[in-house]
Formats: sequence, C-alpha cells, structure tokens
Amino acid sequence: MNDAIDRLRLIRTEGVGPLTYRRLLARFGSIDQAMAALPDLARAGGRSEAFRLASRADAEREMAKLHKLGGKFCFLGDPEYPPFLADTVDAPPVLASADALLLADRADAVLFCLHWRQTPRRLAAHARRLLTLPSGRPMAAVMTQLDPSARALRGFPEAEMAARPYAAYARR
Repeated sequence: MNDAIDRLRLIRTEGVGPLTYRRLLARFGSIDQAMAALPDLARAGGRSEAFRLASRADAEREMAKLHKLGGKFCFLGDPEYPPFLADTVDAPPVLASADALLLADRADAVLFCLHWRQTPRRLAAHARRLLTLPSGRPMAAVMTQLDPSARALRGFPEAEMAARPYAAYARR
C-alpha cells in the first residue's frame, strides 16, 4: 500500500507528468529513490524551489475516496495495466477504475471494447464484472482487430467469409 501511495504522490507532484515519471523510474529504479532525487534535480535544472511533492495525506485521501466508490488505482507496471497502453510513451502512469464505473452508472448503455488477443482475459473478466449494470441497462462487447481465420477455427465460419474484404487489415 505504501508503494501505491508513493507512486500516486510522485505522479501528483507539480512538474511531474507521464514522461518525467517514466524517466525518473528508469533512472533511479524505485519510487523512493526517485522522490528523494527531486530536490537535487530541481537545483540541477535551475529551479529556485524544489518540486513540491504531493502530500501523503492527500494521496491517502484520494485512494480512500476511490476505494469508497468501489474503484482502485492501476499503476504502470502492474499486471492489470493494459499492455497496449503501457507501450505508449506518454501513457498515464496511473488509471482509476472508478471513472468507468461512475460513467457506466450514468449511461444509457455500456459498450465494452476489447482488442483481439491483446486484452488479458483476467482484465476483461474483471472489467465485465465491474461494469455489469444492476439496472438491467444493455451492455455490449466489441472486439477489435479480429483474426477471421482463428474465429473460423473456433466454429464461426461466417466470420472468414464476411471478413474477406478486410483481410489485408486483419494481417497487420
């Protein structure tokens, strides 16, 4: 839990964005060392004041508030963090799952998008459970970049026939 609080503190620090966050972790190897290095980095960069590290109390309050909403934080490097997003240079270092929950609760319907063979099953199952709407509103799922040949092998022969015009796209 302390590591998660410190990760949240670092990303909530003024002047630390997604790229800086990644660079700090790559350079210093841990959250503790990255946070400890901030004053020296500020001086070396010519800043008159050190970076104002977000307070532990603020981070704990933010985590408690999200937990109360039924959500949780997912940090870059966690097994649940979407791999397609982690490969993006400026991906957000932290994702809050309650954002989707709050929107789903207020939506007329939910469209759940999955990337064929890229979205881990565990993550998809967890998201499906979280997004199940007790009100009975519709929830639909869409898979992107399907492999028509693989679908045909799984008993969906119409998938290959319907996808012939898109064969070049599927081979990407």
